[in-house]
Amino acid sequence: MTKYNLTTYEIDVFKSQLEKIAETFSTCYLKEIESLIKDEDSKTIDSSLSSENYDYDQLIKKVNISTLYEIKYHTISLCIIQLISLWEQQLFQFLIKEYNCKISNKFECIKCKIKEEFNIELDKKNFKELLTYRDLYNTLKHGKGGYSYRKIQKTRFGKESQIFSEKIISELHTGLVLNISITDINECKNYIIEFWSKLKDIIEKK
Repeated sequence: MTKYNLTTYEIDVFKSQLEKIAETFSTCYLKEIESLIKDEDSKTIDSSLSSENYDYDQLIKKVNISTLYEIKYHTISLCIIQLISLWEQQLFQFLIKEYNCKISNKFECIKCKIKEEFNIELDKKNFKELLTYRDLYNTLKHGKGGYSYRKIQKTRFGKESQIFSEKIISELHTGLVLNISITDINECKNYIIEFWSKLKDIIEKK
């Protein structure tokens, strides 16, 4: 088996890893959370309760639903972080293992090496959506670039009460969060896989 066959096999492994992470979060963790939200939302309050107790139980119900929506939000955030983090690890591993490159694991250095080896520009012109998800990753994980990210992705920002559920008591949650959903998990994964597919095509043509 030639070096290039080994290399393209490695890329297929990378793509499989990405698919598995997205599938695990979407079909296991998030499916279970959605089920819990549905169960909590379907609970009814006993109409025989006094007004005072009724208000208290309604409050507890809303707090429970709010907490579940927060868990869902952080689970989606974690998956996006995992996908982008894995992609960067894959890039570094790919260059070190397959091409014996001596390189820093800093993303800017990796971008330069990808350009040098394969003439692929990892920039907003060629991979706008993917790198926008990397900006999102930095904002979610480190809080870095929040201001600049807000300028280019204004629709991502909103109040928790607007994003999680109308049932959430706005007085309890007044912070700003990012407007992300399960769809973002699959989009992020697909953009990374698209990158690896393009790189694989270039290698196979050499």
